Amino acid sequence: MRAEPRITLKNATLGDEKNISELITPLMKKYVFPTIEAAAHDIVIDSVSEKSIKNYLSENHQYMLAIKDGSKLVGVIGMRDKSHLLHLFVCESIQGSGVSRMLWEAMKKEILAEYDIEQFTVNSAVNAKSVYLSFGFVETQGIRNRSGMIDIPMVLNIPS
Repeated sequence: MRAEPRITLKNATLGDEKNISELITPLMKKYVFPTIEAAAHDIVIDSVSEKSIKNYLSENHQYMLAIKDGSKLVGVIGMRDKSHLLHLFVCESIQGSGVSRMLWEAMKKEILAEYDIEQFTVNSAVNAKSVYLSFGFVETQGIRNRSGMIDIPMVLNIPS
């Protein structure tokens, strides 16, 4: 078992888009590209570009960052419309140390404290399904292919 890194969480703001994009892009290429069709690669990469993240931060998205030892961005979670988990990435060196769960639990708690959300959704990459299952999400259908974007729709119902 890996040693627990010193992680602090903070809400992302405009100005964080470059760091967020730089964290997500190589992880997307390594872990998501093998599970989707080549036709979707450019669309997916464009969706995590610095410009796209900046637009997300300006609109109906919120991001939370995991910072290691006070300065290094090691994880990010992004939500759309307070209910759709859009991005959840953790740098390879600390994967398996609980940072993705830490980000998810903090984001979920923050949203539920302010909003009456009945369910959270995620379109899981095929190889990330087990992570979301461990968070309590369940599949709403099997693997689907939308123009080369292959994913698994999942939902987490919130008890009233």
